[in-house]
Amino acid sequence: MVETCLVPLNDFYQQHKDDSHVFWMDKRHYSSFSGTDLDIRLRERGINTVILTGVLTDICVLHTAVDATTWVITLRLLSQQLHR
Repeated sequence: MVETCLVPLNDFYQQHKDDSHVFWMDKRHYSSFSGTDLDIRLRERGINTVILTGVLTDICVLHTAVDATTWVITLRLLSQQLHR
């Protein structure tokens, strides 16, 4: 079952999943970098800017932002898309 708040994201993924620039990544920690190979995928592709948005600004978005600074990644926050 897909959570209601994730439906637009799932729709986006279904429409773009065959694009080589799009990949699905499951995570088990607050940060998208913790316990994943996201940093490796970004570096392999020469990506140094990440745009963050999310449902739990003070948890998942915060932890991902802090970890992103470890990898010297430029952050962009979509403030109108952040929720608490």
